[in-house]
Amino acid sequence: MENSEIIDSLKSNQSSPPEDVNVKTGEKFVIVLIGEKKFALPELIVQEIIIENEIHYLPFTPHYIRGLINRQGEPYSVVDLQILFSNQMLEAKKFVILRNSVDKMSFIISDILKIVFINSNDIHFIKDQNDKDAYFHSSITHENDEIPVVDVQKIVIRIQDDLE
Repeated sequence: MENSEIIDSLKSNQSSPPEDVNVKTGEKFVIVLIGEKKFALPELIVQEIIIENEIHYLPFTPHYIRGLINRQGEPYSVVDLQILFSNQMLEAKKFVILRNSVDKMSFIISDILKIVFINSNDIHFIKDQNDKDAYFHSSITHENDEIPVVDVQKIVIRIQDDLE
């Protein structure tokens, strides 16, 4: 069989989905509690959750970098988002390890609330940002709550700027 015959055969065997099928578009988010407030992280950037890990102090770093945790022999910096958001240190023992091969980073959190799929209609991108919204690129609507989505890239840029 020639390549063109194989392609024609494949094309003729393809069936299109029925018109009444509702294909949902959206994204999964991990909803976390930081202090008393809910925040969302895109599920694709969350590698894992760690509980009860000791933070090792790291001198000469910005005040929101609490130190390092050890995850399977690899050091991960611990960023306290509550310090960035409300200038108060978070007393917690849970960490979200972020999926990033270059910057080994984690966020300290109070709790994991749930992992949810959010339809595209319920994801609202922030157009005009002021200082208060500088660390969020969007918000999601879930169970009548408007939950800000943390922009990890802006956190990384802030760390890089503060360490220079």
